[in-house]
Amino acid sequence: MLISALLLLSACGLFDGGSIDQSCEDTPEGCEQTGDGGVGDGGGTTPLTIAVDAVEPTYGLMDGGESVSITGGPFAADATIAFGTKQATLRTWQEGELLVLAPSSSSEGWVDVTVTTGDGLGKRTSAYRYFRDGEGKTTALGQFEYLRSVGSLASIGDTASARVGFISPKAGATWYNRYSDGWDSCRRNWDPDLGWEPLDPQADSLDLAEYGGTASLNLVWDAAESHFSGTDGSGQVPTTSLPQGGTWDLLSVDSQDWPAFEIEGFLRMPSTFDLSSPNLETGTSIAQNALSFVWRADTSSSGVLIELTLADPLTGEEIERVSCQATDDGAFTVPSTAFQSWEADKTLYIKIGRTIETVTTLALNGGDVRIVGSLSTMGALTSD
Repeated sequence: MLISALLLLSACGLFDGGSIDQSCEDTPEGCEQTGDGGVGDGGGTTPLTIAVDAVEPTYGLMDGGESVSITGGPFAADATIAFGTKQATLRTWQEGELLVLAPSSSSEGWVDVTVTTGDGLGKRTSAYRYFRDGEGKTTALGQFEYLRSVGSLASIGDTASARVGFISPKAGATWYNRYSDGWDSCRRNWDPDLGWEPLDPQADSLDLAEYGGTASLNLVWDAAESHFSGTDGSGQVPTTSLPQGGTWDLLSVDSQDWPAFEIEGFLRMPSTFDLSSPNLETGTSIAQNALSFVWRADTSSSGVLIELTLADPLTGEEIERVSCQATDDGAFTVPSTAFQSWEADKTLYIKIGRTIETVTTLALNGGDVRIVGSLSTMGALTSD
């Protein structure tokens, strides 16, 4: 018989049942009580494998203190719980659920969650992700722009662009810093040291959907620039994918390094911007002391951005650049001293547009997500 054959092989040393080194964690059924509990051959107790089925939430701040539910079991009242190498505080115990307070951590990243009792242990690898506290700071920046070009010198049709980047939480960071350091002011050749530390959530793309509409927008990860942008490397996106006046949601992001997240009301785009002076469609020239802009005001917007670039009309080489941030009250005059290298008979490229900054929260770390939607007009005049 088969049983007799196995007994014979074991007796001859050809099949050594004790030579297999397998822990409770290696067996799908776990470990059970074995032997006769001390009767006959002495029996014994094999450590029980404890199931750690789920950890919720799966993230928290490095300061610790987050209330975390651990489900699985069987858990015992003497359970100790570790997040990485640090012990959590047990608040309540049930056989199928533990409620604990997460310990603090000295660094960001994923840690294992281990439950140990007198009967055994269980572990869930990479179960909890620590984040740096972003409350009161910026943790993501984005700029979406619909650009209308007009006039004979700069008309290239309508274009659209989009960029979104995540950064290590930083106080006071905004996309407006790219243009100037304050409202109702201008800066010459402004190239600030932004000091942003980019973060890579290790996601291939960001997907946006227009709320109440049909448009959708996909931004892909640009490893060279450490942000998400258009698919052609320039940040450009189809104009049909970025309608004016729309509101957008960021759909669930499939990240390899962060728990999944989504953001409602991620972006709002301006619906109108009517510039009355200067006339970029039919105008031909402009003087340095006449850089006054007039438009229909909208005090509910975040402001107006103005970019002026003086360039050589033959080579296209930039001579000087001035950028300004203006309150959306309907008028702004660029100081006559803003340009220091003004020359006549050059090309002055003018871009001006309304912005709406939407501020939401990234639940993973409590940081601000600041996304600017812009509707701009671009044209060119000859300098006098």
